[in-house]
Amino acid sequence: MSEQSLGDRLKAARSAAEMTQEALATRSGLSKPYISMIEGGSRGERLSFDAATRLAAALNVDVAWLMTDVEPLPDDTGTFPRVCDCEKAKSGTEG
Repeated sequence: MSEQSLGDRLKAARSAAEMTQEALATRSGLSKPYISMIEGGSRGERLSFDAATRLAAALNVDVAWLMTDVEPLPDDTGTFPRVCDCEKAKSGTEG
């Protein structure tokens, strides 16, 4: 398993979403310089839960994947893990 930093995972997810740092800043409500600092490694592996959930939601990836170096489980599309649909999870349905 290759260990990626938080910045590497964020940049990979952003690139996969074909999103610029500016677009991610707009969607997440965080600043472009802050996103740049995360991707550049200036923040290390430290990120507030609020910032992590904002970024994960904006990129439609799982916040646990974003915050860890655990690789996502393979799926048939090869995409990043998606955010849980909480309403479906509560009702026990899939879809």
